[in-house]
Amino acid sequence: KSVVTTPRWRAEMEGLDDWLLAHGGACSRSVRLGESRRSGRGLYAARPVAGGDVLLVVPHALLLTATPRSHSAGALAKTDRLILALLEEAAGGSASRWAPYLRTLPPRRAFEESLPLMW
Repeated sequence: KSVVTTPRWRAEMEGLDDWLLAHGGACSRSVRLGESRRSGRGLYAARPVAGGDVLLVVPHALLLTATPRSHSAGALAKTDRLILALLEEAAGGSASRWAPYLRTLPPRRAFEESLPLMW
């Protein structure tokens, strides 16, 4: 009951499951995307889950990692390389391979309010 989905949130999530499936991923029917005031956006149990159940499969090709994309980026810390990768992909807009995922990220203000790193 504490997990909510608003029309705006549903619009931001639209296409994420199709994108995951199109690239070989899978999501169990035991979980659903949702957002709670307490925990934020994520996967939430839709029914009881047993130990050993596979809830989400993300293929390697969909991992957005801190692997250096250029020689100069290799000198950066892993966190900085991941931030740089996110910025590069976000700059690509709808042409980015990760556009369906990037649309699901909370707005910057939500990050600033919830991450001590941003305080």
